[in-house]
Amino acid sequence: MKNIMLTTSSLLGRVCDIAGWLGAILFLLIALLMVGQSVGRAFGIAMVGGDEITGWMNASAGFVALAYTFRQGGLIRMEMLLDKVRPEQKAIVELVALSVGTLWCSYMAAAMSYFVYQNFVAHERSTGLISIPMWPIQIPTCFGMLLLALVFLEQWIKVYSGLEPDYVVVAKQNRVTDEVSSEGV
Repeated sequence: MKNIMLTTSSLLGRVCDIAGWLGAILFLLIALLMVGQSVGRAFGIAMVGGDEITGWMNASAGFVALAYTFRQGGLIRMEMLLDKVRPEQKAIVELVALSVGTLWCSYMAAAMSYFVYQNFVAHERSTGLISIPMWPIQIPTCFGMLLLALVFLEQWIKVYSGLEPDYVVVAKQNRVTDEVSSEGV
């Protein structure tokens, strides 16, 4: 059972890493597009639909990168609350928080999937200057929510099994790295 969990965790970790890189690339493309629009505007060149594309890419980038960010401890956690509870209660509080997160992200992934499906069936198109089908643009957001739900579930399983969740392991590694770095100063 432990081997299956480690393999699954490793595979999910790789998928999260790829999603993190995809989010970073999308954010870079957003920055380049915005700079391109500004430079184009200075020379009297209008980029039709640039604002719409930027908005779509922003939503996709943010959602795609959520699971990676959560595993790396980059999302807001309940540290202040967890620091106040006794060690024997910490796992229970963490399981409750991860349960709520898992349920919420699962609901959002299901709702977003249904929304994308409806837009596909109804042939929904964007209403701005560029008229394109909406469902392909919404798939990264749907994928990001599904991946985040899976990561929340994975972390719940780890805490339930008595293991430390990835975001705690990474936070400890970062603290050690920071302490070593500050000693060299």
